[in-house]
Amino acid sequence: KKYIKENKNLIELNRESKWNNWLMHKKITSKKIWVFKSVKNNKIIGYSACLIDRKDKFKYAQLLDVLVLKNNDQVYKDLMIANIKEAYKRNCEYFEYRNSSNVKQEILKFFSSIRIKLKHNTFYYKSNNDKIKNFLNNKNNWNPSSLDGDILTK
Repeated sequence: KKYIKENKNLIELNRESKWNNWLMHKKITSKKIWVFKSVKNNKIIGYSACLIDRKDKFKYAQLLDVLVLKNNDQVYKDLMIANIKEAYKRNCEYFEYRNSSNVKQEILKFFSSIRIKLKHNTFYYKSNNDKIKNFLNNKNNWNPSSLDGDILTK
């Protein structure tokens, strides 16, 4: 609820805990997803979810989502490091992260990762209202995630 309140002006996926639990339950019980949380003063201040998948003969980890209250760079970095270490422990060939906001992309630069420009997921939207059209056209208003459900149905 705090995250939603802090980011009420962004267009993003529903990330309520009940919805996440429903969406990820099957993959979590089969140990194909892990979830990390960052806690301060007995309150969750960030979380991340990562999926293990295969492409041909390669086993890889894909960061599905990472959320942090107050956009705390250190918490983002700590969660990313924890996920990268877990992927290494689980013998993943590589670690993948797509569909992120500009804020998160800036934090990812800290890791000196290999960056590949991929075609963006296409979203179609139309509005006759100029105010809404301008809002939707501003890429800083979008906070995309790989946790859209399609990835979990494979």
